[in-house]
Amino acid sequence: TEDDFEREVASKPDSGASWVCYMAYWLGLGNVDKARLTARRALDTINYRLEEEKLNVWSALFNLENSFGTQDGLMKVCKEAAAVNDSKTVFLRLAAVLDKSKKYQVIINQIKLSSSA
Repeated sequence: TEDDFEREVASKPDSGASWVCYMAYWLGLGNVDKARLTARRALDTINYRLEEEKLNVWSALFNLENSFGTQDGLMKVCKEAAAVNDSKTVFLRLAAVLDKSKKYQVIINQIKLSSSA
């Protein structure tokens, strides 16, 4: 339940996995907006020194936007993530998400955009 997940993230606020499970809970209920808000809460809550935990949440947010959002929304989230993390790591994670969903043209377009910047 929502209360169970609230207790979980309260007891483990720096656990990217706990936050991602909470996002999945909302997606399972068909509530994409709540899943997005949960990801944003996680990114605000997880200690800034725990880059890998934050990157796991960013990756989950990439998956969410790739599956339920628009391509523009996905690229916006990617740019936001690249601004606060190592951009190469972010783009590689985005490429992995897109590769898994076989969106190769989006990968090519993103490589072109990032190499021209």
